[in-house]
Amino acid sequence: MFDNVAHPGLKALLSFEATRHQVPVEFQESPDFPPSPTPFVPRIEILAYAGREDGGLSLPVAGGTMAYEGPLASACGMLDEEIRVGDVLVGGVIGNRIVLRLSLEILFRQADPPSTDTPDPTTPSVNLAHQVFDAIMANALPLALQNLRAHDWRSETDAYVRMKLDVLDRSTREWREEIARNDRTIDEKTWEIMGLVTRNERLREALSGFQDATRMQHRRRATEEHGEMVKMLGAGAIHNLRCSDGQVDFETGTITIDYDDYDYALGPFRVELNLAESSVRITGMPGCPKVDGYSHPHVASGGTPCLGNMAPIIAKTMGAGDVVGAIGTVLEFLRSYNHGNGYVDLMRWNPDYQDDDDKHESCFDNSACHDCVVCSDSDCPYRDGSEHRCWENHDRQECIDCGDCGYRDTAIQQCREEHEAEPWVCTDCVSSCSFAGDLSECHDGHGGDRCGDCPLNDCRHHPQEEKDDDVPEAEAPAA
Repeated sequence: MFDNVAHPGLKALLSFEATRHQVPVEFQESPDFPPSPTPFVPRIEILAYAGREDGGLSLPVAGGTMAYEGPLASACGMLDEEIRVGDVLVGGVIGNRIVLRLSLEILFRQADPPSTDTPDPTTPSVNLAHQVFDAIMANALPLALQNLRAHDWRSETDAYVRMKLDVLDRSTREWREEIARNDRTIDEKTWEIMGLVTRNERLREALSGFQDATRMQHRRRATEEHGEMVKMLGAGAIHNLRCSDGQVDFETGTITIDYDDYDYALGPFRVELNLAESSVRITGMPGCPKVDGYSHPHVASGGTPCLGNMAPIIAKTMGAGDVVGAIGTVLEFLRSYNHGNGYVDLMRWNPDYQDDDDKHESCFDNSACHDCVVCSDSDCPYRDGSEHRCWENHDRQECIDCGDCGYRDTAIQQCREEHEAEPWVCTDCVSSCSFAGDLSECHDGHGGDRCGDCPLNDCRHHPQEEKDDDVPEAEAPAA
């Protein structure tokens, strides 16, 4: 302790004071004083000046004075209390810190007797520096100890608890979001893996079928297959058949879809079957009626068909080399329609079709977000996602008071998490939330763990209130 103190007498007195008051003491000689208070620490700090300013003091001691010459600060900054030896200002107290204008090391060295003097054993030895030190500490230490013990550690603890809980809340939100992202990625990768597994099964099945037949059988089968396609040409089922570079191309006539008592005339189409890749591309021929660039409700504008449940059938027939079967399946696909799953509604190919998009768009432009939430028009394209749009454009309290969609529970949960460190805030709330104003909900929500921190002393669950309830009433005096 006090390894930075050079003078043995000063070191002994500092150790004595630390032991006597049962408090950590730190001593330092510094060339200057800190310009502003440092963070409070649970110890007594003694800071003596050892800078370039010099001066002299005449310090009163028992039976006379002691002259001090050496580093002497003109000021010690803002002091809570001044410390004087007699009438001489030697420093002051700032919180848990004792600040001195002079150097105690030099004070003690100046009080030491010359090394050439021989002490007189009959004369009591009196060290003037010890007297000055005792006079300083008798005034300064009680003040610093009082400030140390009165420091409001509770508010710092509460501030730290709030900070820690905020960090935990933020971390848990980020972790939940990351888990959700990872779950989505896992789902995507799972579907991708399942697709690869299915693809490999088909490839193995196709490979097995080809390996079981001889090359002569494949040649005979190809000859028969081409003959069947020629028959389809003759019957007018397909037109302009071309077979080259691993691809079979053909054109269709007008394709008619019979749906809801109306015949929709589509096409003609150009179909490209890539046998090597087992892929299909369908494009509208010149003169094909199009809606918003689409030639068929289930074919993307780039030519990729959304085959739905026909995809495995076409993939299997093409993988097995059954080109005629693949052509038949594509023609069946072009004549089919699945309402609600197309790129464009089939009814838009009806010349008498009236577009409702303008009506819905006008309604959306002139309505509030909440209007879309409570709207009952299931055909409106703006109905989907309306609850999320409303949630993003209203504050949390409005959502709690509304309750017309599932985001109310989300708002309540967020509000509860925000006030987790101070659950008693909910007891003063006047919103329509079930937790608002309910002392029992407040108590049950944290199991009584936060009751000791609660400022609501009149709550029946507060420890002080329960303690008062346990005090027996005074018995009436006997008659």
